[in-house]
Amino acid sequence: MSAELRRMERLTEPDELALVRKFASINASFVRSTYGSGGLAYREVGIMPEDGSAIQWIPVLEAETRLAANAAKQQMRTYEGRIAVRLADADPRPADYAHCSEEQKAILRMSQTEYNRRFPANAGNQ
Repeated sequence: MSAELRRMERLTEPDELALVRKFASINASFVRSTYGSGGLAYREVGIMPEDGSAIQWIPVLEAETRLAANAAKQQMRTYEGRIAVRLADADPRPADYAHCSEEQKAILRMSQTEYNRRFPANAGNQ
């Protein structure tokens, strides 16, 4: 019931709040909308810098690009974190994702369920 209520709130929330939620992983704190006589003219996302200085306003398109780059970095960190566990017996064990063979990369990209099904002896090591 509460999950349904949260879903309904998100459907009815203002566009600006939805964008702040969407871009939260890149430190978006604000959305600024500019309206003209024809309606919405322009929208910017306010990024709070790490040092706490002035808000950096960027176009939504640039924020989308940063969000995609952030997601790709996060995925790479996930793969590299799996090297120590999933490729523990590799000789030599690759230092990072770039040094993995195609077979090793495929193992790192597997979901946990698929990995456990394919390598049942290692399932408890995760």
